[in-house]
Amino acid sequence: MIVIPFSFVHSDLKSYLCRIANPAGRNGTGRSNNRKIKNMKLLFVCSANKRRSQTAEYLYSNRPGLEVTSAGVAPFAETPVSDELLRWADVILCMESRHQQIIEEKFADAISGKVIDYLDIPNVFDRKNPSLEELIIEKTDARLREIQGKF
Repeated sequence: MIVIPFSFVHSDLKSYLCRIANPAGRNGTGRSNNRKIKNMKLLFVCSANKRRSQTAEYLYSNRPGLEVTSAGVAPFAETPVSDELLRWADVILCMESRHQQIIEEKFADAISGKVIDYLDIPNVFDRKNPSLEELIIEKTDARLREIQGKF
């Protein structure tokens, strides 16, 4: 069994969700306001969508309040970055600055108004490598804390 630290989920994500909708589902009158809590849609991007972004998707896919998928900027990527994926995402986290540059150049319309950033994680790890997992969690949690105020 793999244990994933949920420090972000218990503190920062709760704040994010409270800003999106009242988590108790009440409007102050004791009646339900029938609003659903909006999940943050998170897209991880690397080159080939084989190691880093898939590992990140694996690590964050079961976190409450998040919908997660991954893609790659290379033409041979397992799941290539597309206009549709970028429009779906609220937040796009690239592994390297060059991935962000490629997306900004090729998909400017699709990312208009989106949060896009890079984690600065080099392509030197195998998929699901413990050191890679630790680095992804550290950098992603930090980025999500920084950007949560934009929602």
